[in-house]
Formats: sequence, C-alpha cells, structure tokens
Amino acid sequence: MVRIPLTNRETSLKKQNDDKPLNKIDILKNALIVAVLGVVIGLLAPFGMHKIPVLTSVSYWVISCLVGFVIYLPCIHLSDIKLKHIIKRKWLRVGLGCIPASLLMSIAAAVLTWLFFDVRITLGWPFLENVARTSLIGGILTTATFFREVFESQQEQLSQTEQQLNVAKLSPEIEIDLNYQEFMTMLPLEYRGQLLCLQMSDHYLTVHTDKGRHTMLMRLKDAMVLLRDYDGMQTHRSWWVAHDAVVKIVKDGRKTHLILSNDLTVPVSRSFLVKVSAAGFAK
Repeated sequence: MVRIPLTNRETSLKKQNDDKPLNKIDILKNALIVAVLGVVIGLLAPFGMHKIPVLTSVSYWVISCLVGFVIYLPCIHLSDIKLKHIIKRKWLRVGLGCIPASLLMSIAAAVLTWLFFDVRITLGWPFLENVARTSLIGGILTTATFFREVFESQQEQLSQTEQQLNVAKLSPEIEIDLNYQEFMTMLPLEYRGQLLCLQMSDHYLTVHTDKGRHTMLMRLKDAMVLLRDYDGMQTHRSWWVAHDAVVKIVKDGRKTHLILSNDLTVPVSRSFLVKVSAAGFAK
C-alpha cells in the first residue's frame, strides 16, 4: 500500500504560508479591508464623534486605520518571523507584535488628533486612554486581517488535499489508507505530521508527532484499529510506536527501551518483546 501523506502536505503548506514574504497583492488586500473598516468605524462615530460632521469622522478613522496598518504590519510580521522558533502558536506571535505597534500607534493617533481637531494629548491619563483606544482598534483590525489570512490558508489546504485525492483516485496503483487519514484529522492542524508514537494514560491518548504532542479522549486499542495498516507496533500495554520513529534500542539488564527520533524513551514490556524482536527492534 502506498500511503498518500495528505496531513504532511497540509503541514508543509502551512509552513510555506508562514514563511512566505509579504507581497504587494496581500498588502493591498489587507489595506483595502482596513480602509473599509475605517469607513465603518467613522460612520459609527465612537468616542463622542457623533458631534462632528460625518465626513470628518470617516476621514479621521480611514486615515488612522491606514496609518495603523503601516505601523502594525511590519511589527507583526517581524514578530512572527523572529519568534517562530520560540513560540509555535501564530496568534500568540501576532499578539506580541501588537504590543510595540500599539505604543507607536498611540503616538501617531495623538498627532492625528492634533491635526484633525487641534487637541493636544499630553502624557499621563489622557495618553493612557489613547493607548487603550488605539490598542482596541488595532486589535480589531489585526484580528480581521489575521482571520482572513487563516481562512485563505485553510481554503488553499483543502484545495491541495482534494487535488491529491483526485490524483489518487485516477491512479489504480495507489491505495489510500483512509483509516490513517481519519485518525490524523482528529489532531489539530498544527500537530499533524509524521506519526511517532501513541501513549495511553487512564482514558486519554497522547499522540506524538514530529510537530509536537496532543492529548485527546480515546482508547489506545481504538487508535490501533485505525492504524492497523500503518507500519508500527505495540511495545507495551500503554505504548504504540511507528517503525520509522525508532532510532536506537537500549537494553539494561532485563529491561528494553526504544529511543525515538524525538528523543522520547519508550518501554518494551516482556509480553511484547517477542513481537518487537520479530520486527527487528531488539538486541
């Protein structure tokens, strides 16, 4: 059986989307969204702006949003790139990038307020209120553009998956391990990758992949049913290991352990030692 690695393709595509540089089309799309949101905010006239002409309110918010976009975009992009190897969750990297952007935007907002309304914002409580307002608006704009990018990324991943399935259906030599694919779709997208091992604890199953680990409510034997055609073996009543994940065999007296590619040590119980040996993983 040839297994179509759809989940690996999803994570590879996700990585490509995370790594791709900013391009003019994406920047223009996001700028357009920000400008539209500026119009909406201007029409809503928050913070007492219903007392001023609508055109002034809309102009102020559109310019403020676009200036914020110019400030937030590089800060968030830089935070996303620099912290990628430290913080795995993209939304957290984006949030950290918003902190310095909000401070810079507060200064820009003070300047715009002075230019539009001839109101000077001094240091102290008025400036802190300004920071709160700009952080709120900046958060809304960032969230809107972030979810648009996530939606487009998901759509692209689904398209790639459908293409792979269509190719597989047209190729009689290829048989898709649908049970394996069904199991991998139970994991969050960021943890889907090369399957390393399964670890059972009480009623919870921890799935280890090269992307990390995820715990879910599932029995080991039920997971093994879905992975029956996958190249792996049970080494202990609470452990199942993929063949490709084993890099070293360690024997200490009567105890045998397997060292996996993620440096995890997996025990081999006596009752499963014969099967492990038959698979070529015992000294």
